[in-house]
Amino acid sequence: MLLGSVTTFENSGYGFYIPRPTFSERDCKMTMSKACVPPLVFRVRPAIRIILASVLTLVAVVFLASVVRADPSFQVLGSLKQIFIIGAPAGASVALRDARGDVVKTGVVDGLGGLVFRNIPPGDGYVASLTYNGTTTHSGRTAVFDENYVPAQSFYDAQRLPTGLVGHAGYGYITTRDGTKLSAQVQLPVGSGPFPVLVEYSGYSPSDPTPDNLAAGDVQPFRLISLLLDYAYVGVNIRGTGCSGGDFDYFEWLQSVDGYDVIETIAAQPWVKNGQIGMVGISYPGISQLFVAQTRPPHLAAISPLSVIDDTFRSTLYPGGIFNDGFARNWALERQNQNRWPDPVGAAWVIKRIRAGDVQCEANQLLRQQNPDLLKKIERNPYFPVPGNPDYPDGGEILTPYAFVNRIVVPTFIAGAWQDEQTGGHWPVLLEQFAPETPMRIVATNGTHTEPLGPSILSSLMEFLDFHVARRVPAIPEIARVVASLLYSKVFDSPDIKLPPNRFRGYNYNQARSVYGAEKPVTILWETGAKPGTRTWGSPEPAAKSTYTRWPPAETVVDYWYFQPDSQLKREVPQVRDDEPRAIDAFQYDPAAKPRSNFHCPGSEMDPTQCPEALWKAGAVYDWRTIPDGKALSFLSEPLPTQTTMLGSGSVDLWLKSTAADIDLEVTLTEVRPDGNERYVQSGWLRASHRRLDEARSTELRPRHTHLERDAAPLEGQFALVRIELLPFAHVFRPGSRIRISVEAPGGNRPLWTFDVLKSTDPITNWIAHSPGRPSRVVLPLIPNVEVPDEWPPCPTSLRSQPCRLYVAPGAPTGVIAESAGAAVWVAWTAAAAPPGKIVTGYTITATPGGSSRAVGFESTRTIFEELSPGTYSFMIIANYTDGQSPPSTPSNLAVVTDREAQLSRPSQDWRPGYIYTY
Repeated sequence: MLLGSVTTFENSGYGFYIPRPTFSERDCKMTMSKACVPPLVFRVRPAIRIILASVLTLVAVVFLASVVRADPSFQVLGSLKQIFIIGAPAGASVALRDARGDVVKTGVVDGLGGLVFRNIPPGDGYVASLTYNGTTTHSGRTAVFDENYVPAQSFYDAQRLPTGLVGHAGYGYITTRDGTKLSAQVQLPVGSGPFPVLVEYSGYSPSDPTPDNLAAGDVQPFRLISLLLDYAYVGVNIRGTGCSGGDFDYFEWLQSVDGYDVIETIAAQPWVKNGQIGMVGISYPGISQLFVAQTRPPHLAAISPLSVIDDTFRSTLYPGGIFNDGFARNWALERQNQNRWPDPVGAAWVIKRIRAGDVQCEANQLLRQQNPDLLKKIERNPYFPVPGNPDYPDGGEILTPYAFVNRIVVPTFIAGAWQDEQTGGHWPVLLEQFAPETPMRIVATNGTHTEPLGPSILSSLMEFLDFHVARRVPAIPEIARVVASLLYSKVFDSPDIKLPPNRFRGYNYNQARSVYGAEKPVTILWETGAKPGTRTWGSPEPAAKSTYTRWPPAETVVDYWYFQPDSQLKREVPQVRDDEPRAIDAFQYDPAAKPRSNFHCPGSEMDPTQCPEALWKAGAVYDWRTIPDGKALSFLSEPLPTQTTMLGSGSVDLWLKSTAADIDLEVTLTEVRPDGNERYVQSGWLRASHRRLDEARSTELRPRHTHLERDAAPLEGQFALVRIELLPFAHVFRPGSRIRISVEAPGGNRPLWTFDVLKSTDPITNWIAHSPGRPSRVVLPLIPNVEVPDEWPPCPTSLRSQPCRLYVAPGAPTGVIAESAGAAVWVAWTAAAAPPGKIVTGYTITATPGGSSRAVGFESTRTIFEELSPGTYSFMIIANYTDGQSPPSTPSNLAVVTDREAQLSRPSQDWRPGYIYTY
């Protein structure tokens, strides 16, 4: 409802009244609150005011362009390090002056009449001078408040939110400390109240009051969960999204302090039990909880972030310094399109509300054209931002939960999957950054982005919320069990899943809380998708679980496996000398050698971003291709004699040399089973120029790179140590299985993560060394064995997000080395590992340029070329089989042939003692 005319607008919103909180003179002096500043709407002509007030009260059946004025009437609103210009003439120029009269910012008003000045130092006395049609109008003075400013409690107490019962949301707006109005829906469960309350806060559509359609599976999961468990639900849209006011900038500090205001406003409502609020949500609304909790709202009781990130740059946007142009880019583009105006994409409910008469929602779009371009910000920042960065003046750590979760003090339930196809599996890295005294519950599993909604984790979450928010004995109502089974059938295509029984039946609250408090806080679910006796392989139910007192587990043992000649992987340091040809292997850098993704929509080659829900199904089938010969290196252990259990982060430490100044690498850990199947475990990525480590935060098991522009360094044609983080994982290698680690160009091992890799028109050869002086290795996290079924989980669809493929041994010769010998060239290689059913009969070696070739028998891995003309040559080798040939090997290094009259020399190294060279 519009409470008055524009002639008495206050600095509290975008054209609408809110009750101004009462501030004492002392409050004004201490906080520089804009509530202490006189109204800043400029009265040019009474007629204009009347017209403007009339327009704002019309039913919103047209877009906001209809209310943009063509006169100098405008508002100047102070905020946290920002000043907003609203309702100004499109195209007008604005100069912002500080208290001394110095111009600190200039800008041009957009087509909606809006302009945002960012990164403004706190203080009062700011004046906006607007020039339009040759006339300059000066505002009164306004204030920018400090980030530590918090309104008086009366500010929150004065706000009242509309409520509705199950299926009929109440809908209204929460006013933040700078006057921005955030859209909110409120649904109360059946009963007299007061109720425990759960809040979902994100930039999706948590405030959309549209009722659920359970039959179609079209539901807001946490609204439904809350109400089924007798919690009140409040969904709030972040500023600049949905029907909320303001502009949208990804997790700027304003969104965190808005969250503080949201919690405190809701806690002041009369229907809230205990005055304490819990937060819920998965993915975006999960991540947002971390940002809000760091501000420490007094009435926040607990948070439960699910499927989150630990670091915007390192974990999702630029894994290893390589731009994730799949999920990360698409997500940013969706947010950009969803929040633009007047033609948003994916915000139909917003348009529907405006057309139905929500004048506040319409007015709240007035700053949308001030939304920063997220994709351009991404392109401008390929390195971790340092303080002073134009886009991130406070540095990249403001977007890095890893850097600030130590400020979270409320009980925290956090869960996710190692192979999360959206946010990734890097999130456990932030766990040890929480303060030791913060009460934690942690659950991790293999699987997809939706794994925390599976029965094991969801029931654990319900217990946590009942203890910390509702303060009651946990119990899942029967109706919730029925609805959960229906949803599991729809989401996971698993009709037989049921929530576990109530384990605290018969306990009183103190007894239950005592048992709960004595339990170990870290739970690992093993082999989710392969529960014994299941009727549907791939259902989100684990085969086993284990618990630990902390993360990473104190039981962790560092286990070293070293690369060896002939593609072997052993626990012993390799014994070949550094200068022997067998001490290095080569592969060709070729990002096009495999598909960018290992998944496509069922029945088509459609981009999997068009059908992400297909990945969540129990029977999801992946298109996971084998490693291409010559385009990658892999190293394989002998069969393991006993069960080997791994849990935590890993490190692939490569001694790398390349013909290119920089390359992108992906390393992948897999399990090769006795039945001929190979199962995916985990991957890691790195752009070689980003190899500089943050030594203070790196360990043997987890390298942490600075990713700073000043630390970037080319490879320079010499061997360099490049440590690549293998993202956290948990996996059981049964007796008889073998460990395999592969090194290749990024792509083809994940469904939604694709990479904007470095490209070259020239062939690029990379060498990996494995010798005592350059011991390339993989470092893995062993823990004591857990009890799992003796049988291997069946391939291909049992373990969630861990696809299988047939194991194919490398069919081409590898490690081709050429050494000048005066008038000739010695060539050596590693024998080809023949694919199943094939027998190597010999090798064909070809020189480039010229095409001179020779053939040798299967027992030979050395030869010499004496007939070449003086020049520079490289060599490729093909293995000959009884029924065909292998792909060609990666080209060797370059070797120089001198004058034909020069004396033939032997190689400088003893390539293999006692070997008879073949001519």
